[in-house]
Amino acid sequence: MQITFSTDEKLKLKDVYEACDLSEKTFKTANDPTQVRATYTISRWIYKNIPDACNIIKSNGKFAGYTFILPCSRTNMDAFIKRKIGEQELCDKILQHALPKKVETLYACAAGIKPAYRRRGLATQGWTKSIHKLALDKGMKPVLFWWSYTPEG
Repeated sequence: MQITFSTDEKLKLKDVYEACDLSEKTFKTANDPTQVRATYTISRWIYKNIPDACNIIKSNGKFAGYTFILPCSRTNMDAFIKRKIGEQELCDKILQHALPKKVETLYACAAGIKPAYRRRGLATQGWTKSIHKLALDKGMKPVLFWWSYTPEG
């Protein structure tokens, strides 16, 4: 089994849409105002503006899952952690402003792995590769934060 990550290759919009579909199927975001909604509009924005934030995972060329991480300001991270804003509002704030030149924090927003590929560390590998591309390879050491939505993380 050959596992590949889009951060090591080139991200394709059709793969981002497949990640969006898996996210909606897994997390049912359309009817949950506490979560970032998985929409093609947000997917296109991510693809165009921060492609390394969405890491597509493939096994032998077939979609196996994805990880999604968002660069964020410390102010927005603090507001989220203190529950002053929810996940959708956090995402809205990120999408409404130019991305910072210096990444202060990274929000590990989502990981969706198809059942046949789970429990292999693929989400951890995907996030690690994105963290390197977005910050560590550029000499930045951001704070990582997340909201654990399921027992698996």
